[in-house]
Amino acid sequence: MFERILPWRRRKLAPLKSFRQEVARYQGYHLKAPRYKAVPIDRIVGSVSRWRDFDEAFRPRGGHQMTDTPLRVDRLKRLVREGKEFPSMNLYELDGGFYVEDGHHRVMVSKALGREFVDANVREVVVRPTIDMPLETAA
Repeated sequence: MFERILPWRRRKLAPLKSFRQEVARYQGYHLKAPRYKAVPIDRIVGSVSRWRDFDEAFRPRGGHQMTDTPLRVDRLKRLVREGKEFPSMNLYELDGGFYVEDGHHRVMVSKALGREFVDANVREVVVRPTIDMPLETAA
C-alpha cells in the first residue's frame, strides 16, 4: 500500500494551490478559532506554505527540502502497523477547500492508504470581498 508514495518519479502533476495566492483575491481576512473535525480528504486542495513541495495528488515533488520524506513516511507507516492514529493536522478552510498548515506528510500517507477522512484542527478563513466581486463568491 505504501508503494504508491515513494518513489515519486511519476508523471508530473500541477503543484498544490497556494493559500496565500488564493486569499490575495480578497481585501483581507481573519481566522476563526480552531475547531476539531473530520475533513474529507478530497477537499484538501492546497498548502499554507509548502504548495511547491507537493503535487495535486499530495505526492512529493522532490527538491532539497524533501530529503526528510522517507523518514517521515517510515514513522507514519510504523504508526499504522501499531494500530495507532496519526496526530491531528492543522488546516485552514477557504471557499470550501482546505489548506494544510501542518500535516503534509500525514495527508500524503492517508491518501495512499485510501482514507476518506482525516482528523484536523480547522481554522475557518473569513474574508472581506473586493468591491468588484459578486457576493456569492465571497460567501
